Amino acid sequence: MLQRFFISVAISFVLLSCSSEVEDKDRIVGNNEFSIVIPDYLQESDNVSSDGLIQYFVKEHDCFMYLVVFKDVKSDYDQGFGLINFYEYIANDILNNYLDYGRLTPPTDTIINGISAKQFYINGSLKIYEGDNSVLFHETIFETDSVFYEIRSWCCYIGKNRYLNDMKKIAASFKFK
Repeated sequence: MLQRFFISVAISFVLLSCSSEVEDKDRIVGNNEFSIVIPDYLQESDNVSSDGLIQYFVKEHDCFMYLVVFKDVKSDYDQGFGLINFYEYIANDILNNYLDYGRLTPPTDTIINGISAKQFYINGSLKIYEGDNSVLFHETIFETDSVFYEIRSWCCYIGKNRYLNDMKKIAASFKFK
């Protein structure tokens, strides 16, 4: 009897573990060039950014999270413009155009699925947003021979404990096709 109980608990645990992994994520493909895995609570959008290859968001009563993947052609920049320059460009763009004030972390070099990348955070106060306008940006940028890719995700600062882990997982799932 006790053995049957433990077996049923173990089977239930395995089934719940497997089903939650499948239900927690959807594979999203952007522009047939890359894939990322995002949580199923994010909804597709077409008005977060006109330049985004893919765009998703969730808005709750007290918080929000957004995700946009961008692609920039390297020929639009000066010769020799590399990943560190792109980091500076993106950081300055966010700090100067989206935030009243902000704090930037130095970039961290990392490898994601065999691709060299830089990751950094910016927290600050959005210029245009009603209510608590404190936000946290999680940025991951990649460089290929011809383009830069940027995974920009941001959330309300009070929601960082709720969303930051997912933001990191999204970036870590980036793969070229």
